[in-house]
Amino acid sequence: GFYAVGSGPQGSSPSKNMSNISSKVRAVYEALEMRKNKQALKLLGPLLQKKAGNPQLLILKALALVRVGKQEEALQLAHELKSQRQVEADETLLNNLAIVFREAGAASEATECFKSALNKEPNNEELALCLFAAYGRERDFLKQQQLAQKLQKQFGREQYALWAIVATTLQVMEGAPPKLLFLTERLMAKRAEESKLNSYEEMRLYLEILERQGKLAEAVQILESPIGDNYTSRIERLQTKARLLFNNGNWKEARGVYMELMTVDEGQVKGKEEWCHVRGVLDCIMREKNFPVPSNAPQGGSVGGMSIAIAPVDNAQEDFEWIMREGEVMVDFLLKNQTGEVKTRTPDLAAVELYTRLLACCPASLSIHKDILTKSMDAIYRYVEKFCTKDMCAYDLVVPLQRFPVDQHQTILDKLKPLGGSGPHNDDSDDLESVCLRFGTMTKLSRMLGQHTLIVPDDKKFIQEVHQHLHATLSCVKRLKRKPGYPRDRTPSDDNALVASRLLFDKFCQTRDESYLVDAIIVARWGLHVSPTNFQFKILLLKLYRSLGAFEAMHEVYTELDVKHILWDTLTYLILPASLQWCHMSK
Repeated sequence: GFYAVGSGPQGSSPSKNMSNISSKVRAVYEALEMRKNKQALKLLGPLLQKKAGNPQLLILKALALVRVGKQEEALQLAHELKSQRQVEADETLLNNLAIVFREAGAASEATECFKSALNKEPNNEELALCLFAAYGRERDFLKQQQLAQKLQKQFGREQYALWAIVATTLQVMEGAPPKLLFLTERLMAKRAEESKLNSYEEMRLYLEILERQGKLAEAVQILESPIGDNYTSRIERLQTKARLLFNNGNWKEARGVYMELMTVDEGQVKGKEEWCHVRGVLDCIMREKNFPVPSNAPQGGSVGGMSIAIAPVDNAQEDFEWIMREGEVMVDFLLKNQTGEVKTRTPDLAAVELYTRLLACCPASLSIHKDILTKSMDAIYRYVEKFCTKDMCAYDLVVPLQRFPVDQHQTILDKLKPLGGSGPHNDDSDDLESVCLRFGTMTKLSRMLGQHTLIVPDDKKFIQEVHQHLHATLSCVKRLKRKPGYPRDRTPSDDNALVASRLLFDKFCQTRDESYLVDAIIVARWGLHVSPTNFQFKILLLKLYRSLGAFEAMHEVYTELDVKHILWDTLTYLILPASLQWCHMSK
């Protein structure tokens, strides 16, 4: 409504004046989107002098006032606008006014705006939908259900009946009596009988309702019926079936479905390369003998399993032998069905997962324990041997390595050490990148197994280790000839610079000598200079600067991280406590 806000001054061209107003209003919107709220208020001043009563401009002013911290003034203006007939009759203005109320912490008043407008125009379907959404924002699912039922009777659209079922289900999720699910199940069953359950979303809702009641067998039946044809992905359908069977205790049937999944390729998804399928088979095998499995199994999970401790079990040795045989059948299947010149990590990592899980469960008193330990080490060795030039190699082994007894850590490192090579400072090989990555992988594995705790207290070993990593990085920088496609501002030896800096920080933590902390910062800053886009240096520097008490430098590095969107939720913890501690919340 604010683009056509009256005519321009006498003698001026109407189209030219309209274009001028539109451009100024666009500038206000751009300022608000860029969070330049004071600038938006400044731009609104001249516009409101010309069009003092324009409701859209006043709503924009109220929004800017909220964002500069003037909530009371903004709410006073919003309350005045709320009662204007022009605002009540315009859905766009109502929605914009609702944004003001929500940002000012008065979401209930936004709902009242829509409710009042709908009472005056009860047949306005669009207003009813706005009110439905407002109830959702307040998580008032009971009123959502009641409104959806009213809409279904009033306008006769099937979607509103489905919305009522969704709102009822959400009530149960928020703590309403579970018996409401029985009602929603009956409604969904009726829709299925009337052939009205014809979309993926409706089918998923039906399965959700059954699962929440523990009716997993019934959910599997629905999945196998023609209703299950609403799945457009065969892999997703089979994954859902396997999960339902697993959660219902049908381990053998679930394993069969996971094995079937390994034979299915769909688009970019290769069934035998999906880690959740491998974990699913292993989880089913272990549950058949009442062995514990990682939490939230067998649903997805990162490569390498989940980080949990598995206590030894009291099962007989025959159970361990059976699990080993069945697991090896799966590993052999994966190895035989590898295609293409580039071999995937899945078969070798599956062997690592199988043997290390058994190792964590097996009491040392069983005679098979030694055999499992040997096979676990051999599986780790084969994996590192094949993939030590891949950056993710060490990270894949984080959890499997935790399953080894502590007294075996040095044995593992001694076995793997030849695979790491001597580093770029001692190795003249033409394939510098592989040399750096092999050396970096062993460095990370050593740190994962806690060897740095033995190095730091020993001054001689500590100095030798730090120099070794710094020399490796320097040598790499001097010799590096980047291959096509490799990032120009990252180097293969970044891990060595990171470890050198962390070792210096470890020494500072042990001795409280701040010279080590300063040295750690210097090394990390140098590493960032060599590889400007490597975020790991920036995150490490945030930790180091906080320990030093240098908030300005910390804030500068945090700004360089370019945190936005979902990263606000995942990375603000790096700087927020320091901002509170040092009274820098304005930053």
